[in-house]
Amino acid sequence: MRLLIVDDNPKNAKLLEAILTPYGECESVEDGKEAICAFEKAWNDWRPFSFIFLDIMMPEMGGEQVLTSIRKIEQTKNINHYHRAKIVMVSAHSDEELFKRCVQCGCDDFIVKPFNKDTINNKLIKHGFNRNPKKQV
Repeated sequence: MRLLIVDDNPKNAKLLEAILTPYGECESVEDGKEAICAFEKAWNDWRPFSFIFLDIMMPEMGGEQVLTSIRKIEQTKNINHYHRAKIVMVSAHSDEELFKRCVQCGCDDFIVKPFNKDTINNKLIKHGFNRNPKKQV
């Protein structure tokens, strides 16, 4: 499984990477434009991401924009609903209106900061990635 972490805060990205690495190959990027480039490259290389953890609040291009762009790319490439990336929005705010907008744009789930290993593991299990990790975190 390949996982993409999109967060402009290096501490959050490193924590997610430490939690997720046992489940598969992780790639981290710091902004929305990099995320879109990484997503397209992964599909062009036939190595798509199964899961994307996407920070909502980022400079220049926020998570909502990135989410919308990724879903449009998937639509353009005729990617079947079952093969598209699972996208979990990550936010320090538990704003219900923001969550509703993200669901309308196609996100699969949310995590509110601060998060921990159990929170992340539960999201993976919820979305069908319940394989045992390769090593303990």
